Amino acid sequence: MKEKNMRPIYGFSIRNDGNMSFKSPESDKLVLDRRNAFLKSLSPELDNLVTLSQVHGNTVHVVEDPKQIERGMEGDGLITMRTDVALGILTADCFPIIFFDKSGRGTGIVHAGRVGSSKNISLIALQKFISLFEINPDEITVIIGPGIGKCCYEVREDTLHPFEKEFPDIKKIATPGPGKSWKLDLVTVNEFQILRAGISPGNIVKINLCTSCRSEFYSYRRDQTDERFLSVIALKEQL
Repeated sequence: MKEKNMRPIYGFSIRNDGNMSFKSPESDKLVLDRRNAFLKSLSPELDNLVTLSQVHGNTVHVVEDPKQIERGMEGDGLITMRTDVALGILTADCFPIIFFDKSGRGTGIVHAGRVGSSKNISLIALQKFISLFEINPDEITVIIGPGIGKCCYEVREDTLHPFEKEFPDIKKIATPGPGKSWKLDLVTVNEFQILRAGISPGNIVKINLCTSCRSEFYSYRRDQTDERFLSVIALKEQL
């Protein structure tokens, strides 16, 4: 029997696609319809979206059966080898980070905000992906999606303390801002974790779109909104 040739399908919704979060005041049906419309815009065959109740932690779930991840299950990362599911993360300044291996054996996605990044969410997800699925790190591509850039992400000095173990020289990931604030670079933080997992620098793609600067994305920091955009990755057969 001929082995199937799988390819990754992924994308990031924008404001024009509408709010994708059930936590907004809008009806669940409206949000669900939008989610389905966005999936179909990526590929007519995409369905079975799996998401989590994100809690800014470092728990990564393996999706072996889409029914096992019930709505409300807590976590901030998903990995799978299944080809009949799409993995999704909701964000509005935190970073969606997606990854896949070039042979089309598996996919993964994480929600990497400040707290999750300080808990090594990207490193943990990739290590689990590599170990459980026996995938060569050289075969993995990682995409750091849109999120709040260091241009806009002002934080208090005390919020940098959890990063000091990995970055004794904190100025590698943050620069002094107005007053006593600092501007934190979460792209660099997560890129460091991705490299620690053994991923080649040439296999890391940075979208470099700041959600706070750009109005086409929802931004909690800018708008204090409950609305979120959706990031998705799935595997589909290449015909």
